[in-house]
Amino acid sequence: MLWRYLFIINFILFKISTINLESTNCVFKVPDLKDKVLAVTTDNCTANSDLVYSQDLTVGEEITEDKILNVTVTDACGNETTKEFTLNVPDYPSLSYKLEDVACSDDKT
Repeated sequence: MLWRYLFIINFILFKISTINLESTNCVFKVPDLKDKVLAVTTDNCTANSDLVYSQDLTVGEEITEDKILNVTVTDACGNETTKEFTLNVPDYPSLSYKLEDVACSDDKT
């Protein structure tokens, strides 16, 4: 009897589907999820160190609005599983100001 290996990735069961991004100076960047995803991924025919990880958005890419990030893990047999994450760019209140009439003196010093 020929047994087919079943490719199992536990990150499909990973409960997180939305990632709230944190900013550095109001800049939001696509995170590298490789270590987090592979830490919860198993396969019955390929060692974790040999699994191939990819994501469809470039790590470190600056984003200004919510984006969908697709993460794929592929085993040595070519089986793959993809998980979709929403990268959430938080809404911050916009800052605005109004210049009032300012009295200026004739003294230019």
